[in-house]
Amino acid sequence: MSIRVRLDDLCQETWEAVAELRVADDQADLIASNLYSMAEGRSLPGFVTRAVMHDERAVGSQHRYVERVSAPGRWTACSSS
Repeated sequence: MSIRVRLDDLCQETWEAVAELRVADDQADLIASNLYSMAEGRSLPGFVTRAVMHDERAVGSQHRYVERVSAPGRWTACSSS
């Protein structure tokens, strides 16, 4: 049995599900919320946030710094896979 996960760009259909994800209570003081990290990714040059998807369900997020990134803009529609 294989578990299939993928990284998707945040879009109109996924950002709320990612923002609502929480870590265990005993880990809450170790990491910023997804909502905070998403705001960073939209406002600081070079930061990107992606949704970790299992099937069609958001199960996590990836926040990373990249050297070249386009300027923040409006949310885009999800591309169909």
